[in-house]
Parts: sequence; C-alpha cells; structure tokens
Amino acid sequence: MAPPANRRSGFSRRAQYTTFFSYTAGVIGAVVGLVLLVVALVNPDAFAGLRGAASDVTEPAAQASAGGRAKSKELFSEVSGFFKTGSERARLERELAEAKVRLVEAQATKDENRRLKQLLALREDDAQPVAFARLIGSTGASTRRFATLGAGADRGVVKGMPIRSPMGLVGRVLEVGASSSRVLLITDTESLVPVRRARDGVAAFAQGQGDGTIRIRLVNLGLNPLRKGDVRLWRALSPRHADGRGQRTFARWRRGPRAEQSFGHRLRHRRKSLGTPTTPAAGRIRARERVGVPLPSRTSSVPRPRINRKPSSLLARGLPWLTIMLGSVAPGWLLVASAPVLPPLGFLVFLAWRQLRPGLLPIWAGLPLGLFDDLFSGQPFGTAVLLWSVAAIVLEVIEAHLPWRNFLTEWLVAVGLIIAYIALCLGVSNIAGAATPLRVIGPQLVISVFCYPLVGRFVALVDRIRLMPFVVIR
Repeated sequence: MAPPANRRSGFSRRAQYTTFFSYTAGVIGAVVGLVLLVVALVNPDAFAGLRGAASDVTEPAAQASAGGRAKSKELFSEVSGFFKTGSERARLERELAEAKVRLVEAQATKDENRRLKQLLALREDDAQPVAFARLIGSTGASTRRFATLGAGADRGVVKGMPIRSPMGLVGRVLEVGASSSRVLLITDTESLVPVRRARDGVAAFAQGQGDGTIRIRLVNLGLNPLRKGDVRLWRALSPRHADGRGQRTFARWRRGPRAEQSFGHRLRHRRKSLGTPTTPAAGRIRARERVGVPLPSRTSSVPRPRINRKPSSLLARGLPWLTIMLGSVAPGWLLVASAPVLPPLGFLVFLAWRQLRPGLLPIWAGLPLGLFDDLFSGQPFGTAVLLWSVAAIVLEVIEAHLPWRNFLTEWLVAVGLIIAYIALCLGVSNIAGAATPLRVIGPQLVISVFCYPLVGRFVALVDRIRLMPFVVIR
C-alpha cells in the first residue's frame, strides 16, 4: 500500500477545500446512483437503449470470445473422447443425446396432431426459426440470469421471441438492439414457463431458481406424479411459437417442491492458500537507515529512473481506468453461466487500485466507472454507481484515519466491502422483482474473497507496467 502524498489537510486552506470538494463529489455520485436506481426500479425499460448500444459496441469482441470458448470446448471434448475410445465416440454420444430429444419432440408432435384432428376448425402453421445465432455473453457475476445473443433487429429478432437450442428452451428475448439482444434465461427467478409432461400431458409451470436449476410447480394440487427421468415440454405463450419442444429431464425426486437440474454445468471451486508478501532483508533496511536516503532495490515496485526516460503520462493515468472497465466486461465474456459463479471483477479491480494507490483514482471515480459497470452487470441500472461511490468514500475515510496498514488489514477491509457489495446487489435485485434466495451467493462470496489477493497481484503488475519509463525524444 503506497501512502498518498498529502493525507492531512492541516492548516492549508487549499488542501481543506480539495478534501471538501472531493467528498462532495463522492456524495453527489452516490446521490446520482440512487436516483438512477429509483428510475430503473419504477421503469425497468428506461435504460434499455443504453444497454443495447453498449452491447452493440462490444458485440465483435464478444463474438470473438464466444468463438474461442467454442473452440476450446471442442478441443477438450476431442481430447476426452480420444482417451475414452476416440473422437468418433464423442461425436456419436452428442448425436445420440440430440436424437433422444428429437424423439421426444416427434412424440409430442404426434400427440399434438391427434388433438388437432379432433378440432376441425383449428389450423396452426409450423413456426420456422427466425435466425441462428450464438450466446456471446452472460451476467456471470450477477444474481440475475441474463445472456447476450449475437443477433438483433438486423436479423429479424423482436422482443418476446423464444430462444432454443438442440437440447430445449434457453430463454426469451427481453431487449433488442441493432446487432445484439438481451435474453432472459429460464434459470432466472422471474422466468415462468408453462410446460407439460411428454408422455401424458400433465400441466405445470417451470420457474427458475437463480442457482442453475428450475422448479416445477403443478397446476393441479394433490399427489405429485413426477418421477426422475420425466421430460417436460415447454409451450410458448405466443401462438406463432406454440409448438411442443423438448425442455428438461427431471433430475431428482423429493418430498415438497420439485426441482429440475438445468443444462448449465456447475463449477467446482477449490480454495487456494495465499501467502503474505515478503519484506526486504534486514541488512538492506539497516543500510537505508544509515545512509538516510532510499536505495534502489530489486523488490521495488517502481522502475529505476534512467537518463532521458520517464513514464508515459497517458499510460500512467489511463491504465487504471482501462483495467477496471475491462474487469466489468470480462465476466460476461468468460462463460455463459446459469448461476452466479464468477466474482464481480470490476469492483475487485476498483478496490485493488484504491488500496494500492489511494490518491490515483478520485472519490468521484465511482460515478463514471459504475455507469459503465451497470451497462453489462445485469443489475438494475444505478446499482454500481451507488455502491461504488459509497465504497470509495468508505476507503477514503479509512485512509484518513488508518494511514499505515498491513496486508491483513487491507484484506479484511476488502473482504467486508466485497461481502456488503454482493449482498446489497442481491437485495436490490430482489426489490426489482426477483426472488433469489440468499444461499445462491454463497459460492460467489467464497470465490470473490479468495480471488481478491490474486486481483491485487495483477493490479500490482499493471502498476509496474504503468510506471515503466520510455525514451523521451526532444
């Protein structure tokens, strides 16, 4: 932790005014975030245009990331199939899984045709796919389950259309942009889809749980006829897309409410032991004390100054902002998650920069950086602006009262802010209409807390690059 150049205002009127206006700007950022959050809660579609524009701008990079994910998944599948009995077996297993779903769809179509023959006056055309696209991102760090589709109004996508894969229903289109769309996944707590069992047509509703599973709620109360292995068929609300499709296979049976396992794979988390940073040798410290001036050391985080060289001012000032913005976008590009399994990297990088270089980012930095994070996080618009501004004010107060801190103190402060941030994001999402239980954020809390030292290491490396000297040409 590098102490700022001027921690105490003292009797300097200029320093006092600077401190006052800095805190005032931070409070104004928090108030702006609160106003935006209230507007988003009252009118959820108020900022749909901004989110759509941001998604369209980042759509080429997201497409490249999705292509990389697909290639790596195919590579791992081929390697795994080779060690089993070759790549041919892996391909046949995939085709067999899809063939089972299509067989259930054919049976549903047969039953539907039988019903239609009994209704002479009813005619229904077969719905054709509007577009074929790929899910290029998701809100892996949020309790809300949204995904980004790589197709928009330019390919005929409209709001309310169902999104399906060869394995069944994925979600429905919630917002449409020029070249991308926002999809509400069926594992979100606000998703409620009417379904029926394939073999006898038992009607029910499939509601997302927010943790990668969906709950089946029967329409008729009484004895539960569901059994493990039952296949549910979804039926769209729009008559244009009301064809029976393979939905999900029933995963487990228990008394009380039933739950289904979604197609998203759960991640297994491992804790990694992290050591404290080493200190310089005692002899080197005594040498510095005898001389009275700081001596160059190999462990110094600042490169040694050289003749005719100095750090780039653009890189020194812009790299922290760029890394925080990249951290806000990165969770959506890493994987399409059916549960909140990724840490909020943007907030973690923001905390790391504020603790490593307290005077580098101003207090009001939570306003623009929070606005950028709200465009991709999936939270109600204004959540990050409010919480990031409050976190910046808290860190500034701690810096003023505890100027000298060690690694343990910094980590405990960061842990408290991370837990409060994730819990408050869950509360805001539930106020906006979701019903995500508290247990869903448990794995995310553990991963975020133990990932923060790694984020701090990354920020320290970027800080060294930021202060790297370049040749000055005059």
